[in-house]
Amino acid sequence: MLMIKAAVFDLDGTLVDSVNIWVDIWYYSFRRVGIKISKKEIRRFIGLPLSGILKGEGVYSKDLEKRINEESIDLIKRYSRKVEAFPDSIEILKFLKKKNVKICVASSSRDDWIRTILKKNRMTKYVDSFVSGEDVKRPKPYPDVFIESFRILGEKPSNGVAIGDRETDTWPAMKIGAIGILIDRENLFKDPKADYVVKNFSELRELLEKEKMI
Repeated sequence: MLMIKAAVFDLDGTLVDSVNIWVDIWYYSFRRVGIKISKKEIRRFIGLPLSGILKGEGVYSKDLEKRINEESIDLIKRYSRKVEAFPDSIEILKFLKKKNVKICVASSSRDDWIRTILKKNRMTKYVDSFVSGEDVKRPKPYPDVFIESFRILGEKPSNGVAIGDRETDTWPAMKIGAIGILIDRENLFKDPKADYVVKNFSELRELLEKEKMI
């Protein structure tokens, strides 16, 4: 059985409880430019970058993306102070570091958001690096952030796992040869595109030990 050498984590909704916060950020940013989209509709696209949300709604243009990004700057700064890590996040990071597993965060969010959240929640000492949507040409659901993450860690995708709360985390990583593990805390997925599904990081640790991946 494969002994993993690298773990790539999604950030929002995986390591930190921020899905509702991002729904609010985009909801109010859209309203500022005159677009009315329900929070329920926005939630469908959480995990994708802003461009992905706009394309999903059929209203994408570079100008509109730029305007919404500008309107969201103060909201992102304000809301970032509210983001808290899930109770079991630090423990899984500590566990993996003790096992000498390299760790990278791969997110569609911007550099400043990722850096702020990791620092606020005291994760920086466990995370070797991070890759944002700004660092790659094609954001999720393309596999570029995962390709770049494994490149930075100096490991082949086949030597690692990708862990996230959406299929846009697991499926792209699986396409490049990594093991995709879905964290489904609320039992949202019936038949997800993932190699494994767990409810929390305690189950993830049990899985890694049971499958002798660690």
